[in-house]
Amino acid sequence: RFGATMSMEFPFRNFIRDQWTAMVNSDYNYKPFIDAIRGLGKILVHDPIVKEWQASGGDQGYLSSLDRSVKSVEAKQILGLQDQGIIRYMSNPVEAWKALVSGLRTVSDYAEKATRVGLYSNAREKGATPLQAVNESRLGTIDFNRMGTQGRALNQIVAFWNANVQDADILTRKIINN
Repeated sequence: RFGATMSMEFPFRNFIRDQWTAMVNSDYNYKPFIDAIRGLGKILVHDPIVKEWQASGGDQGYLSSLDRSVKSVEAKQILGLQDQGIIRYMSNPVEAWKALVSGLRTVSDYAEKATRVGLYSNAREKGATPLQAVNESRLGTIDFNRMGTQGRALNQIVAFWNANVQDADILTRKIINN
């Protein structure tokens, strides 16, 4: 999974896929790209709707939130002993790789959050309660935390097992209900 999600094109490909998935799955008439850009704007300006979305649990259902549960801090960072600038990356290629991965994670985080905040905000503007809006946000695309014990075990063995199951489940529900 790491190799697939940390490639250069993944955040952009995933963002485009999420736009169409959100449009199909939305109960509140999500507008692809437009609502995502509005969501990204709300994230960047620290709009109160983003805090409400986070407090409602919306910030826990996207793919990159599963890759790390706690951000680690090295002792060198705490003590201020790390090398600075380009020397840091030239002297240690692992540091350069970590910086690249960190940048890709940031882009991926913002791309996924933009869609989900766009779904949440759109639902709230159309009269949804916070609970309805967070469900819209989490089920508008794939809720990666929605899995049982067996699904969690299979997901550790088969890359994207849960994503494939959730995708089929959400589409089937939408077809049956509409």
